[in-house]
Amino acid sequence: MKNVIKWICWFFAFGCSISVQAAIVQGNDPNQAAGDDGFNLTIDTNTGLRWLDLTLTNGRSFNDVSSNFAVGGDYEGYRHATRDEILSFWSNAGINYTANYIHQPDNSMAISSLMEKLGLTLDLTYDGGLGIYKGAGGWFDDTAYRPGATSPSRVFLQYRVEGPSGQPFCPDNPECIGAFLFQETVFSFDTTQFVTGNMLVGTAVPVPAAFWLFGSAVLGLIGVTRRKAPS
Repeated sequence: MKNVIKWICWFFAFGCSISVQAAIVQGNDPNQAAGDDGFNLTIDTNTGLRWLDLTLTNGRSFNDVSSNFAVGGDYEGYRHATRDEILSFWSNAGINYTANYIHQPDNSMAISSLMEKLGLTLDLTYDGGLGIYKGAGGWFDDTAYRPGATSPSRVFLQYRVEGPSGQPFCPDNPECIGAFLFQETVFSFDTTQFVTGNMLVGTAVPVPAAFWLFGSAVLGLIGVTRRKAPS
């Protein structure tokens, strides 16, 4: 019995470790097309929200996508994410958001990783490969902060290295990575841009897979112990 207790304690520690380290995982919604990496969901296990791959809504306007949330629509079961949900998502992904249009080297790995998971809506190389511009952008629901706005808000994660023919996007720095929130004023809710998708969320399985693994292991160990117990 003592050995079983030791194994249970080990699995508990292991399960907790997985749940912390795997706060952002990838998955699939069988009702949606697969993304470029074979997945179409980025799941935040801390909040239980499923984030749909941006490439699946790239080039579609806010209003167009909103009209497809109902039963039978292209994005049934989803809705536009809010500003607070996005900032919480970034925080759980390890991004320490500060302000718009600044170089955020401390967030470099976290931003790059999340961009790839969400799907790139912009992926360009130029100047013989010396210039690189990758981004993941999407419209989101900002009515709580901009009630009555006639233009949508947009989120954009980017990694940019200017080639010889370009000017640094970030002052005095040819390399620029950042996580930005825009309060657009020149676009409407019907605007379409090929580099901009929609930040859509749906509810997710509330219990991380790591805890299912932990629970199954504990039950298995208890079963083994009972079978070995003397009659």
